[in-house]
Amino acid sequence: MHKVMGIDISKKSVHCCVLPQNDPDPKKWTVIEIDLSAPDWHEQLATLAGDCLVCLEPTGWHYARPIVKVLEDTRAILYQVTNKRTGDVRRAHVSDAKTDAMDARALAIIARMTSEGQAVRGVYSYNPYREQRTMELRLLVNENVRLTKQAVRSKNQLHAYLHSMWPILSVRFEIWQRAASAGAYTPQQIIDLAEKVETGWRPDSDAYNHGMARNALYALADYCHPLPVDDTTVEKTIQIYQRLVEMETGLAANELEIEHMIKSDPFAEVTRRLLTLPGASAYRIATMHVAARAMIDEFSVDEFKSAVGSRPK
Repeated sequence: MHKVMGIDISKKSVHCCVLPQNDPDPKKWTVIEIDLSAPDWHEQLATLAGDCLVCLEPTGWHYARPIVKVLEDTRAILYQVTNKRTGDVRRAHVSDAKTDAMDARALAIIARMTSEGQAVRGVYSYNPYREQRTMELRLLVNENVRLTKQAVRSKNQLHAYLHSMWPILSVRFEIWQRAASAGAYTPQQIIDLAEKVETGWRPDSDAYNHGMARNALYALADYCHPLPVDDTTVEKTIQIYQRLVEMETGLAANELEIEHMIKSDPFAEVTRRLLTLPGASAYRIATMHVAARAMIDEFSVDEFKSAVGSRPK
């Protein structure tokens, strides 16, 4: 039998189970743990993996990348196995107990079956380009999540400051934002801005080129009372608003990057089909590609559900 190996990758170590072994009981197969803090860990792994057919599970890109690099340098043949398939094989042939060593044994069984030419669902040839592109898309999705949370936090802070100035500013937040883009933050400044706009003055931006925007400004000014606002409140409001503008600009650029990426290889064809679904958006499609590691079209219904968290309709 061709030498095969199952590898379970974790943050601090990798567990390797190499076949063939003499004992027929998979529970008793030897599993070698390689400590990734050891200075020669890569040499230990290369010695085990040379010319092997290797099966591993998808794991965090930053965890898997150095392991995969060493394996590629040894000319190992790499296959990726879904977590569900590993669990099924482990429970059927090894143990109900989920440990790194037991998973390595299950992956070794899958590697042996693959080496013998058996078609095993949930086993795919490892594609470095696909993994790299998925990682890049994952980073964009993570950035989108971070910017969205920061923007929400800044809006909540602005609502508090605006309410302290005059409650209507918080209630009519979108109208206030347009006024802020023209440099008006306080009730008095908004009243002054409305008077200037009514005389025909326009800011450098196109904020008040449309009549509906001007009417909304006039209505907001009518609700405002020119009470004085302390300097600290004004300064903090301006700082948070400017920070929010930067975040929203970053979000817009991020969303364009995501849309461009999901419409390019290796995501393009699946994206084209997903965009025909009601409610599909670039961000939602991107999260599906990331969860399924750019293999949506190769997944069964159960594998899709396991990766994405819902069944395809």
